[in-house]
Amino acid sequence: MKKILVFVGICALAMGMISCDKTSTDIPSDNSGVLIGATVYETIQGAIDAAADGDTLLLTQGIYAGTNNTNLMWDGEEKHLTIMTDLRGHQQNYAIIEGNGKGAGFYFGNSLQSNDDLIYGITIRNIGPHAEYYNAAFYCEYAEPTIRSCYVYYCPWCGVYCSHANPRIENCRFYANYTAIIADHDSSPVLLLNYIEWNDLYGVYAQDDSNPSLFNNLIANNIGGVYLLRAKSVMVSNTIVSNTSYGILVNSDLLSQMINCIVWDNGTDLDVRSDSSLVASYTCSPIEYPDVNPDSLFNIYDDPQFISSNDYHLKSVSPCLDIGNPGVAYWTEDLDGEYRIHNNEIDLGAYEWHP
Repeated sequence: MKKILVFVGICALAMGMISCDKTSTDIPSDNSGVLIGATVYETIQGAIDAAADGDTLLLTQGIYAGTNNTNLMWDGEEKHLTIMTDLRGHQQNYAIIEGNGKGAGFYFGNSLQSNDDLIYGITIRNIGPHAEYYNAAFYCEYAEPTIRSCYVYYCPWCGVYCSHANPRIENCRFYANYTAIIADHDSSPVLLLNYIEWNDLYGVYAQDDSNPSLFNNLIANNIGGVYLLRAKSVMVSNTIVSNTSYGILVNSDLLSQMINCIVWDNGTDLDVRSDSSLVASYTCSPIEYPDVNPDSLFNIYDDPQFISSNDYHLKSVSPCLDIGNPGVAYWTEDLDGEYRIHNNEIDLGAYEWHP
């Protein structure tokens, strides 16, 4: 039965890439423009075209829709840009790129963006298939932008698509998309401190020699949490919980590693197919699989003691407290922005317990 479900899931993902139709909403633009210094531009693309290398583009509060506010692009060899909200706010729905079901958000198609190209604090929603370009909030092919503190929802294909691409995705929220992140064709995105929840199919889907790095993310309430197909991953300090079908599904002979994670209350928590490879250490999951998460690698199998069924912070009596490997956490904060390591000890999962 598991094989049938996985086959259906793969077919559904492929169909989502091709069609996954959604009615356009025709929400109009309503904002005070885009600022570069004291100059105001009517559209985001207009500001991008006028910008010089190193410029910062500030989106004022409101909605950005229609031509020149979607399918945004520039030549990453020509210039590096920061695109963010103005200094009054970075909260969700402050500055919104509204797709109206008609296109991509940012289209980096072989345009060679680097980590110096930053998109920060922007909401992107309702990206759809009726466009010249792929229907992702961020389409990255041979591009490595930094995507930070963005909110992505209601995208009928995916939030971020990577092909031969290594973007950094930090402190973002992905929910109610078809799939949050797709890593394809030898891509190695870094996902750090993200919320990946309530997506219709996968939280993270990687295939064809891709190698996503997953650090300190909450991946919850999707159909599938993380699916690795002919791909591998390093997963550290993630909470992967309450995904309907599986937490981790590995169908790959490439070695994946999981450290300091909690994988709990998923349809199947650790689904490692024959001739596939996953080694977990310092991880909490319900069952020991000797070839995957043996007791000898400091794994535990006790209830992690979450605060509640929808609050994945740990109680003060959790067996996951202070038993992780602090040597693998190169970042300083947990998902709440609290310090990640204290007294040289670290908890399992995405949240550090603080008295």
